[in-house]
Amino acid sequence: MKSRSMAGWLAAVLLACSWAVAAQAETYYVDAGEGADSADGRSAQSAWRTVAKVNATPLSSGDTVLFRRGRVWREGLVIRASGAPGAPVTYAAYGDGAPPELNGADPVSGWRLRSGDVYQADLPANVSQVFLDGTRLIRARWPNEGWAPISAEDTNGVSVHSESLTQPDGYWTGARAVIKTANFALEGHRVQEYAAGALLLERKVGRWIRKGYGFYLEGKLEELDAPGEWVCQDGRLYLHMAPGEHPAKHVIEGTRRHTGVAFATDNRHIIVRDLAIAHFNGAGVRGENVQDIRLESLDIKGSGGCGIAMQSEPRNSHGEWVIRDNRVREAMNDGIRIAGCNRGEISGNTITELASDPRAPGSSIAIIFKGDDVCVTSNTIDRVCGVGIFAHTGKNCTISHNTITRAMLQNHDGGGIYLGWTQENLCILHNTVSDIEGTVAGTPYKYPWSITGIYLDAGPCDTTVAGNLVSNCRGDGCFVHMHGHHNTIINNVFYGNGCGINLAEKRPDAIHDHIIRNNILYADKGRCTLRLKRHEESKAPMAVYDHNLHFCPATNAVIRYRAPGQAEQRLTVSEWQAVSGQAHGSLFADPRLADAPNGDFRLQPDSPCIDAGTDTGLKHDFLDYPIPSGAAPDIGAFEFSSALPANGR
Repeated sequence: MKSRSMAGWLAAVLLACSWAVAAQAETYYVDAGEGADSADGRSAQSAWRTVAKVNATPLSSGDTVLFRRGRVWREGLVIRASGAPGAPVTYAAYGDGAPPELNGADPVSGWRLRSGDVYQADLPANVSQVFLDGTRLIRARWPNEGWAPISAEDTNGVSVHSESLTQPDGYWTGARAVIKTANFALEGHRVQEYAAGALLLERKVGRWIRKGYGFYLEGKLEELDAPGEWVCQDGRLYLHMAPGEHPAKHVIEGTRRHTGVAFATDNRHIIVRDLAIAHFNGAGVRGENVQDIRLESLDIKGSGGCGIAMQSEPRNSHGEWVIRDNRVREAMNDGIRIAGCNRGEISGNTITELASDPRAPGSSIAIIFKGDDVCVTSNTIDRVCGVGIFAHTGKNCTISHNTITRAMLQNHDGGGIYLGWTQENLCILHNTVSDIEGTVAGTPYKYPWSITGIYLDAGPCDTTVAGNLVSNCRGDGCFVHMHGHHNTIINNVFYGNGCGINLAEKRPDAIHDHIIRNNILYADKGRCTLRLKRHEESKAPMAVYDHNLHFCPATNAVIRYRAPGQAEQRLTVSEWQAVSGQAHGSLFADPRLADAPNGDFRLQPDSPCIDAGTDTGLKHDFLDYPIPSGAAPDIGAFEFSSALPANGR
């Protein structure tokens, strides 16, 4: 009783303190058009003018800084203050119109013709990005399109040899080499020396320099030979315009500032919302060792680095963080990157066009997180060069209700949702993943491999993959690679993928104790629905496999199975049942889906999936209807019941 009384007293004291702080809090206004830094900033009529004034002003718990809508500041915000529980420091907007914008670029003027369609302008300092009417331009590059092939492997990781390099010695010294160092990664490094058809890099690559992989070079003035290219050197910007166009007819901007919103180390209890952050060289928002941070309704565009990058090392075990309802677009690195931050939420964000231009590709990931008890939900991801959602390491995380389309545009080893390294007790629930195509550009391969809707790589365990819709992926709908155990794959729809579910062992008994039930596996073009590849010395069962529906219009031999020490076979469902003793309650039949080619995977009234499943413990379907809604659970991600209007909302 004494401890309860003490806890209650302490809570009351903290609450009273937060009320007292809130009562003393100030609200400051900032107006880039009509403000003055000499004013007190305490009203819209006496607003400050610059972000520099905000950066230089000590703020206290509960204080609020409001930026006027419709205004643009060519400055970055630096957050040094921390708030308190119940009394955060808040940065937001006031007034009407477009969100207040922090812009990392400056207009470039004073253009004069250099030669042909190339113009030049003097700058106070070099720039790292150039935008024409808001669209990012690319550095002058060689070759203009595609990749030059590497002719020899370099185990030291510092030299690029290519028979394509025929320019005289010294020509490429000082240029930047962009190298495909893996199927899923590329790196940029300055060329320290060029001679005899070889580039000596300034530093060692992080992965490999391999024969047959590709590279290109950029930043050489002599290679400024295509419209939309630029070079900046020695305080001068050179720009190749389209024929007949003049830079003065357009808004040309060059980026010099690094970060849009920068948190100081150890910030606590901060809210940033309703701001636009455009064209910074590094991250739109960056923080280290932060806790209790809320980033909401930000519009982040054209970052040369990440859209949002937050880190806490070592992992904090106190407080929570929220990244919600933001828009991140046209970043050259990851959209949202979270490292070492526990008990967080990434929800309702829209992430598009990450390094998706093949002339300036990247290996960007839309959302990558490392931490425990992280919830990634209801995000929309489209047109990203790398993985959609990457769960790096952690425990007790959830990835749910996200929509991921057209990921892996510049790579071919990854997926819409990717689990790497150690993830335990992760739930992947009710996501939509589609059109994951991949590309072999810059690699020696003729056909993309490991282009997967949901990719369980390098050892995830106790992971649940449930109620997802995965369609039109060039590779597998779900790929369990190398090793992993006690994973559950239930009530999903895998439609039109290279293979529905693929379990591929690398070591004896490395993949074991999986549960695979109630899935629809629909293959087209003679592809397979299920592939099981055992190691030749394996003995333990890979999975309990039952109550799944298989279908392919072209063939009924839809299962590819390689038993230990045997060659791979293509089997029908009944043959697989006889060989494995598995597949109880499984069917080969047309699932009778509502409109699968257009992404509607609900069941028609005559579907054989209705009441044909088994209890998996899943309580609600993709549309949140109860399971079961009939006599027994249905196979697939949707329950059908005549009592439900059109089985939809």
